[in-house]
Amino acid sequence: MLNPETVSYLVDQKQTREVYLVGTAHVSKESADDVERTLRIVKPDCVMVELCADRAKRVRAEAAGEPVGEEELARRLIQDLFKRGSGPPGFWMEWILKVGLRTLYVILRQYGMVPGLEFQVALREADRLGLQVCLGDRDVNETLSRLRSVLAGLSFSDLANPPPMPRELEEALGKMQIMDFGQSIEQIKNRRQIAMFRDYMSKSFPGIMNEMVTNRDIVMTGKLLTECKPGRIVAVVGMAHMDGIEEQWRQRGGDVYLHEHNSMRR
Repeated sequence: MLNPETVSYLVDQKQTREVYLVGTAHVSKESADDVERTLRIVKPDCVMVELCADRAKRVRAEAAGEPVGEEELARRLIQDLFKRGSGPPGFWMEWILKVGLRTLYVILRQYGMVPGLEFQVALREADRLGLQVCLGDRDVNETLSRLRSVLAGLSFSDLANPPPMPRELEEALGKMQIMDFGQSIEQIKNRRQIAMFRDYMSKSFPGIMNEMVTNRDIVMTGKLLTECKPGRIVAVVGMAHMDGIEEQWRQRGGDVYLHEHNSMRR
């Protein structure tokens, strides 16, 4: 049985594509199991993953026994993002300390910037079954370049004084432990809390969220409709992208079927 809390069902306007959209947490073993179960039940013609070519190459290398630790991947990403940033010396380090590594890791992982085990499973099963693999995300270097441009236009006061978090969200993030991130992420892996986090970040840092989330939702929806061949498609994306992809799908004339409790946007 498909997991109604993490899988939604999309049909395009011409009824030539059925998409089983699987929302994941990028460090969750449960999400990897969810992806494998969905693939075996649906028996798709195509698999789309929230990866670009560069990130897919990393995922395949790690699956082949060339692992890079999660913290090292995040550290490299942070270095690349901030190496050409604006501001005086120590500006970004002060911001990271102010925001907190806990929150920064949530941002990176929930928006798919550090690939997870579920993508290894999706690519492995697609290869095993001889399925088309559609790389749904835009190039990570383009995303980083766009983010640097947005960050360059922000002042420290913009970053250091965000509005207060909703209490439920603050409590959930406060319980997270970096040393046990995989288990901690399970505490917020539901669409209500993910939507709350996304909406808070969108109000606090709209430019950042536009490049991290909204524009990538548009790219992934377009690739589902144009680059994934017609038939049954299993699309594996971070849960934080589900609402945006579903919204874009509706705007393009398609239908979306949701479990009644799995989203704040019904």
